[in-house]
Amino acid sequence: MGNDSSLPASESYNLPALSSETLTSGPTAPERSDIGPQIGDSENSPQYLHGLRLWAVGSSVALSLFLATAEITIISTSLVTIDDHLAGREQSTWIITSYLLTFTGFLASWAKFSDVFGLRSALLSSLFLFIAFSGGCGVAQSIDQLIIFRALQGVGGSGVFSLGLFGVVRIVPPEKFEIASAVGSGVLTFALILGALIGGGISSSGAWRWIFLFNVPTGGLAWIILGLFIPRNFARSDTARRTVGHLRHAQSQLREFLTQADLAGCMLLLAFSMLLVAALEEAKVRYAWSSGIIIGLLTGSGVLCAAFLAWELLLSRAHMRMEPMLPWRLFKDRVLVGIVIGFFLTGPAVTILYIELPQRFETVNGYSAIQSGLRVLAFGVGSPVGAICCTVLAGRLHTPFVYLTLVGSVLQIAGSFLLSSVPATLDVWPGQYGYMAITGMGTGISIAALYMSLPILVSGRDLSIAMGLTLQARMLGASLGVAIVNSILVTYVEGHLPPVEAAADPNHLAGLPIETQNKIRTVYASGYNIQMYAVGAFGAAQLFAAALMWRKNQVRMIK
Repeated sequence: MGNDSSLPASESYNLPALSSETLTSGPTAPERSDIGPQIGDSENSPQYLHGLRLWAVGSSVALSLFLATAEITIISTSLVTIDDHLAGREQSTWIITSYLLTFTGFLASWAKFSDVFGLRSALLSSLFLFIAFSGGCGVAQSIDQLIIFRALQGVGGSGVFSLGLFGVVRIVPPEKFEIASAVGSGVLTFALILGALIGGGISSSGAWRWIFLFNVPTGGLAWIILGLFIPRNFARSDTARRTVGHLRHAQSQLREFLTQADLAGCMLLLAFSMLLVAALEEAKVRYAWSSGIIIGLLTGSGVLCAAFLAWELLLSRAHMRMEPMLPWRLFKDRVLVGIVIGFFLTGPAVTILYIELPQRFETVNGYSAIQSGLRVLAFGVGSPVGAICCTVLAGRLHTPFVYLTLVGSVLQIAGSFLLSSVPATLDVWPGQYGYMAITGMGTGISIAALYMSLPILVSGRDLSIAMGLTLQARMLGASLGVAIVNSILVTYVEGHLPPVEAAADPNHLAGLPIETQNKIRTVYASGYNIQMYAVGAFGAAQLFAAALMWRKNQVRMIK
């Protein structure tokens, strides 16, 4: 697998492949000198961080990760308030999906940017973009401006997310990988949980702009600390270390980046994703499924997807310095294919639930934004509990990751289908909190198992590529999943209400008769239940991913 495909399969799936002995290029194993996180061999580039520098960089990376990840859900409890101020109900879902799309499209490019310019420059650049366009979102005067700034904010957030996760693993030695993995998973989980709460609390006061402006001083503090404490040549790739002496100017480094990064693949992926999501978002909202615009968007998406796959295959087979976003050599390993598919299928479940559950509480049950965010804690608490259980089972009991993935999938399927059976009443049925907790545990176990298995399976320079690929798969799945469930809700509502009632804003029904208000909210409750079938379907599809991960010598963490 990766750079050393001749290694026996049994060696590639044990933690010793990530041990300090393996990481050291010794005389007995010269062919394995690139395995594991070889970080900065130069005397000015420490292998790992220690003491105050470790705590300063670790906490700042965690804070940056929190801010970028929270932006996915912080908007979920604030859409109603933003709609009131900017009058863009039909376009409001684009506030979420525009961020997700660019977030997805640039993950691999940032990884390559880090290879050439180093982790320090790449992380600071991406964080700067995230902070700057967060400020732009905070001062937007129209829904169109907000959507554009959110898309640009997603470009920066993409780098913060991928490089932050990469940095969490790289700043500590392999024997502490278990702890670093748990910290990374915990930060992401709590960011998604608290994002809805923070958004609800801020929007309840009417000051929704501070949802975005909050990132400016907080992210600025993290930016300053990272600039001061990350070593200049820390975590550079072998290619970057060999060439850094020749790249004396920024122009030379930029030329190196342009010749190595698969920018064409990035644009093709982003274009086909945008057209597909646009078709799913706009169908049954402003255009019929049979309209020429929707058919054209779907056709264009299919053509661009085929072009993307063909380009990646050509690039993988050609002997070029450019690294493809989708390296076909990685897909020779069936287990890795299962992990990538697993990431793609876990993305929709988590993102859909964190976005749709609070909206259900607001729309159907009439709760405020902060009240809705608090009720989603039942799901949010279940997710980190599942991640912790996975960490203990994998790290201390050496449970194979495929077993943990199966358990997580089954819990997600059970919880989501139970959520689809929640009574469509205007009062909250208490049992749904238990169903949310079960679903949260399932997603937490699945994500943690997939995330922890990747560095054990892949080594050397392929680790950063594989990590970017899996994160990209997860966020692409999230973008498509959100678009799919939004289309399901709109289609269901329009099919069960007269046109006048279907066009009514479910969060502003005060002028309608009580009977009409209750009827609309009940239909929306049933529509949200139907969305949970889609979540369950994504969970069922994860069983296929787990089947691909199955092998005689299972992937596990062995010390």
